[in-house]
Amino acid sequence: MVKVRYYDLDVNNLNTVNLQVSNYGNISDIKNADANSLLNDYSVPNYLSFDGSGIDLKKRKKKFYSVGDYVGFISQNVSDENGNITCEFKITRKSTETLLDLKKGITLIFYENCCKEIYVIYRDENGNSIHEESIVVGKEVFTFVPSVAFASMNIICTKTVLSNQYIKIANIKFGAVKEWKRIVNINALEEINVLSDDLPINSLDFTVIPDNGETFSVGNPVTVHSDAKYYGTYYIEDIERTSKYSYSVRALNVIDVLDKAKYIDWDMDLNLTTFANQLKSDTGITLEAGNYNYRIFGHIPIESWRVALCKFAFACRFMIDCSRKDRIFLKPIPTNVSSVITSSNKRIIGDSKFTKSKQISKARFKYPIGYTATSAYEDRGCVFFSADTLGIMNVYVDDPVASMRAQDTLGFFEILSYSGNWIKVQAKLTGDSHILYNRIIYTYQNEDLINPYADNTEEKDFSKLNLCGISFSDDGSSTLRLTDLKKQDILKYIQSKGTVKAKIRLQNENVGDLIKIETAYDGVITGIITSMNISFGYDDIADIEVLEWQNG
Repeated sequence: MVKVRYYDLDVNNLNTVNLQVSNYGNISDIKNADANSLLNDYSVPNYLSFDGSGIDLKKRKKKFYSVGDYVGFISQNVSDENGNITCEFKITRKSTETLLDLKKGITLIFYENCCKEIYVIYRDENGNSIHEESIVVGKEVFTFVPSVAFASMNIICTKTVLSNQYIKIANIKFGAVKEWKRIVNINALEEINVLSDDLPINSLDFTVIPDNGETFSVGNPVTVHSDAKYYGTYYIEDIERTSKYSYSVRALNVIDVLDKAKYIDWDMDLNLTTFANQLKSDTGITLEAGNYNYRIFGHIPIESWRVALCKFAFACRFMIDCSRKDRIFLKPIPTNVSSVITSSNKRIIGDSKFTKSKQISKARFKYPIGYTATSAYEDRGCVFFSADTLGIMNVYVDDPVASMRAQDTLGFFEILSYSGNWIKVQAKLTGDSHILYNRIIYTYQNEDLINPYADNTEEKDFSKLNLCGISFSDDGSSTLRLTDLKKQDILKYIQSKGTVKAKIRLQNENVGDLIKIETAYDGVITGIITSMNISFGYDDIADIEVLEWQNG
C-alpha cells in the first residue's frame, strides 16, 4: 500500500528545542543516536520484530535490520500482557526567555501502529508540573496540539496497542503531519549521473483527494512510502486543482533546493568536511560521504549550490545520490554487481532491449593549475601546481613599468613545500600586477572507434568541471591523486556502447547500482542504473535505464 505524508512544519521552533529519550534500548549492533536526529529525519525504520501479532508474511518487501539502515528508537522492553509499558522522551527549550507555544502541534510518527496511549506532563522553567493529561493515540502518525505553553514536556508512552509489544518511534516533528491515503497515479522519477558532470533533479507526481477543508502549500515537504519502505522526501513545486475534490501535485527533491541557493566562491584548498558544513549552514541539507576523506584544489565560482556540488563530486569521483533519502549521499562508482535480473526470475516485464547510443570519439578534461588575480597588493595564499606539468606552465606578470614572461621560473613565488606530485607556493604580487595560470587540457581518444570522425560520433567536453581532487589521510598528507583515476572513469564512459531499457518488478534495486540484466536480443549486459521511473502499487514497477559499463 502506498502512502504519502504531507508535512506542515513549525520551522520557527525547530531549532529552539532539545530532544532526549529514556527507557529506549538498542537492537543488535544499532548504535546510540542523538534523539535530535529524529527532528530532521524523514525516513522510516527498516527492521522487523516478532513482538505483538508478529509479522505479515504476505508483505514480501519487508526485511530485517541490516547495518546502515535507519531504525529510529525502540523501547528497552516489551509491554506486559495488559499492554502496559513505560518509555519516555522529553522536549526542552534551549532559550529560557519564552515558553514554547506549539500551536501547529507535535507529531509522533511510530513504526506501524504500536502506541495506544501517552501521558503528557507540561512543566515550567523551574521543572514544576503545570498541567498533565492522558491522550489516546492508536495511530501510526499522530498529531496533538499542546494544551498549554511550556518550558519542558515529558511525553510518556504508557500503553501499546497489543500486549507484548515494543514502542518504535520513527520520527518526531514540530507541526502537523497528514497522511494522504487517497492517492492515484503516483510516479517517482529517480536519476543519477555516473560521472557527476550534471546533477538531475528527482521528481514525484501524483493526484491526491484530500479531506474536506484540508489545505496544503507549495514548498512544504512530502514523503512517499510503499509497504513501509521509504522512497524519499520531496518538496511541493506545483499544485493544480483538476476537479472539485482532486489535486495534481508535482514535487522535487533536495537538488531543487540547491538549485535555488547561491554558493559563495572558494579558491584552492577545500576539504569534504568544510564543504558539507557550509552546505548544511546555507541550505539546511545534510551531505554524507561515508568514511571518504577528500579535498579539492582549484576554484568554485559564485554559482548555485547544485553546480558547486557537481564540480566537487566530479573532481573526487563521487556519484551524487539523493534517491529515497532526505539528504545527499556521495558514493563511489560501484565495482561489485548487486543484482542479477533475468527472464527466468520473472522480474522483467515484456522485452528488455539494448539501445545503442551515439558513440563519443573524444573527451576533453582540463587539469587546473591556478586562477586569475588582479590587485594593487595581494597575497593570494597557497597555490598548488602539478610538478609534472610545471615545465609548460606560463606565468604572465604585467605592470605599468614593464611586461615580462616568466617560464620555468618562480621568481614571483615563495616555495612552501614540494612533495611528489605537487609544488605548494605562495603568490606575492605588487603594483598593478596581473597573473594568469594556464590549465592543462587532456584529450582522451576512444580507441574502440575505427573511424572517430564518422557521423555517428561526437566529442564530450568536461572542462567546465576543472577542479582537481586528492584523497588524504587523517594527518592531512596526500595519499592519492584522483586525476588518473578520473581519466579511467571518463574512458569507461566514452567507451560505453549504449543503454538497456526495461520494465522490472522492483526488489532492492536503486539508481547507481551496478547490475547484470538480460536483454531480448543482446545477451546479458552489465551496467549502472541511471534512471528509474517507479509506479507504485501491489508490486512496485519501474521503467529503468542501465548504462552499459565495464566492470572493475
